[in-house]
Amino acid sequence: MYRTVATGILFALYFVFGVATPIFSENIGFGPLFSDVLVNSRRMSTEMAHKDDIRVINLNSDKILSITHHQASYYRPGGTQKLNVLVATGVGYSPKRMRFLEPLNGCQGQHLNTAVKTLERQGCLAGSNAGFFGMDNGMCLGNAIFDGYQQIFGGSNTNIGVLKDGRLLVGYMQSETIRNTDIDTLIQGIGWLVRDGENYVAEAREIEHIDDIFADEFAPRVALGVTADGVIKLVQAEGFEPELKGLSLHQFADFLVTRENIQHAVNLDGGGSTTLMRYNTLLNKCSDECFPFMQMSECGTSPNKCLRRVSSVLCFKDT
Repeated sequence: MYRTVATGILFALYFVFGVATPIFSENIGFGPLFSDVLVNSRRMSTEMAHKDDIRVINLNSDKILSITHHQASYYRPGGTQKLNVLVATGVGYSPKRMRFLEPLNGCQGQHLNTAVKTLERQGCLAGSNAGFFGMDNGMCLGNAIFDGYQQIFGGSNTNIGVLKDGRLLVGYMQSETIRNTDIDTLIQGIGWLVRDGENYVAEAREIEHIDDIFADEFAPRVALGVTADGVIKLVQAEGFEPELKGLSLHQFADFLVTRENIQHAVNLDGGGSTTLMRYNTLLNKCSDECFPFMQMSECGTSPNKCLRRVSSVLCFKDT
């Protein structure tokens, strides 16, 4: 009901005044759940990390970068959930093979673009949306280290990135620790889903001050994880109405542990931001309602659905 009313208000404003108000701009979009319109900054904790809790993992260093895709399913009350999984080997061969990137004039200019457009412009073989951002203003939220740009706030949410020696870094880090560590690329998520091979959502909710709506709602999700033998897995849970509504954080973590043998995983931005691409092919269905100037053409078989414009992306590139 909320989504229908909101859609009607937006189009009325657009056609009467010729413009949309800022809060209903293309930067927001409406996902399959009403709570998805909440500004993401309300979900990113402002509490500082009280201590470091870090894991450093050696990544598979095959000379050839291989990125495969498979689909999986997970049964939950109410139906069977569909998921897409990208499996990347050879990421550890070079720290430049997996990195977080921003759109052109991104964080500094608070500019947003669809993940597909950014990934294509950067020549990425595969990737997804990545970090959280202010849906009302385009501001990148949390810690972020990109090529030529970094912002470091510390915070109690979990970080994931690649060190300059090619190893993966996961965990809670104080701002001083981040500054004094040789990090090549990094993003801050919300929710250390899997820690040391176990579902860590209950603990993460307390440490990261994750609200119940964000953790418990069935929603599209994206996670970046790693297996014990250093294989990267980028996992996306579909979510669109009326067929599927996605997973809770606990269910998502349970799938990662029981089905994909994940050792560590971090929850990235999801909801209507969810985008997964491999070799210029969009793998997921779009879930946002279409508003003026949104990118319907990128959504393929998702009629009347559009891709949300986002801030940062995760990019796999053969370098």
